[in-house]
Amino acid sequence: MPKTSTSIINIICQCGQNITRYKKKKKGRLVRMYIDGILEDKCNLFLNKKFENGESVHCPSCNKKIGHIDMSKANLALKVNQGWIKKIIT
Repeated sequence: MPKTSTSIINIICQCGQNITRYKKKKKGRLVRMYIDGILEDKCNLFLNKKFENGESVHCPSCNKKIGHIDMSKANLALKVNQGWIKKIIT
């Protein structure tokens, strides 16, 4: 079985608002952010929330769309809007 590399990523909006810390399991671009991989919800956007498929998530500071909720492989995930976030690997 191949080893997967994990990294901790700080998700930051283009406006500078620190959104969350996320544990990414695979290499490559951040396309989907699985809700169960969120380590720290700095803006209280994700944890302990009920989401509907297709619901949009916006930055609390600038109100830009960060992404939308998507059911992926029976897991709740945020389909990331690539233009409005920047990721910083720690």
